Amino acid sequence: MRLRHFINNIRISHWWWWIGVCAAAVLGFNPGVRVTDFSLIIVGFTFLFASVYTLNNTYDHQSDKWNPEKNNPVAHGRISYNESFVQTVVLAGTGLVLLGLVSPSGFISGVVLCLLNIVYHVPPLRTKSRPYIDILSITLLYATPFFVGYSAVNGFDLRGTGIAILFGLLSGMVHPFQTAKDLEQDRMNGDNTIAASIGLKRSVMLSLILVVITLLYFELLVTARFIDSKMFLYPVTFIPSLAYYVKTISDPSHKKIDSTVLILRLNGILGGIVPIYFLLR
Repeated sequence: MRLRHFINNIRISHWWWWIGVCAAAVLGFNPGVRVTDFSLIIVGFTFLFASVYTLNNTYDHQSDKWNPEKNNPVAHGRISYNESFVQTVVLAGTGLVLLGLVSPSGFISGVVLCLLNIVYHVPPLRTKSRPYIDILSITLLYATPFFVGYSAVNGFDLRGTGIAILFGLLSGMVHPFQTAKDLEQDRMNGDNTIAASIGLKRSVMLSLILVVITLLYFELLVTARFIDSKMFLYPVTFIPSLAYYVKTISDPSHKKIDSTVLILRLNGILGGIVPIYFLLR
């Protein structure tokens, strides 16, 4: 059935734990939210974030043809470019409508997510292929799971924005490792990622620098009383991902070991559960 290919195009296994971050943003700072509003926010966010990955598959279908690790339905002709584009529009549009039913600020935060998605993936801007700018873009894009949930019920304020940036930084610090892992394939495809631009060793060093910056930023949020110091455990949930990328870079055959997939799934579970646990305390 072709429906299966449209479901695969969403690639929910790559991002489902961000639903937990969005839920934590809602419940952690507004525990009295109505069940109806909470449901609309979570479902709306899920549709919107699914559109991030369908748009990625739409515009990466040419390069993904030659990457054996990428199971892109568009690249392999299971669904067409136009069908994937329409799927993206429908997902994003549905998500915006659902968030708009909750609050104007929810709708606006959803629009911000969509704009960042377009800027990151779509030419001529396509910051995904612009070294250094791609890190900034991925940081902002992955700040949106918390930003959408928080702003939908609390509006826009410095606290919510500051915490959202923390979640973005946690993804940004992993990004150079990820591009280093895919360095050879990206060079073959002509993708000018950060690793393709500055090389393997510098990418790893950059990622470590970003880890330090993220931890310092976390300390700033604690000092400003935006978050509880116990949330320090949340960055620990990203250690499995960092370990996976370090191992893969040093041993390319490690990509094929099934245990690494289990590690990343565990990391996803922790990434969704830990913020909920601490923000609801």
